[in-house]
Amino acid sequence: MFPCASYDVKAAIRSFSARADPFHLEPLRLSITGASAGGNLTVLTAVTFGESIQVVAKQRKATEVQAAANHLDQSSDIQCGVSLDAAFLLMRR
Repeated sequence: MFPCASYDVKAAIRSFSARADPFHLEPLRLSITGASAGGNLTVLTAVTFGESIQVVAKQRKATEVQAAANHLDQSSDIQCGVSLDAAFLLMRR
């Protein structure tokens, strides 16, 4: 259910950032790509940069975000997101 999938993506990003050295990654230069539903998650992750899981945890019960609440000392921000074949309804207000 929404927004659990985006919490999982952000948790994976934090996990990779925490373990960057063995994977030879630069945590400040992470990007993600997704197709179809993964493309929607990619865009949602890209546009919710700066959103803190701690803020979410305060708003919800801790058990609801327990799975996504690892490596809270790491950022879940990405520098690039590539969405392939995702369905969007973009509206101008």
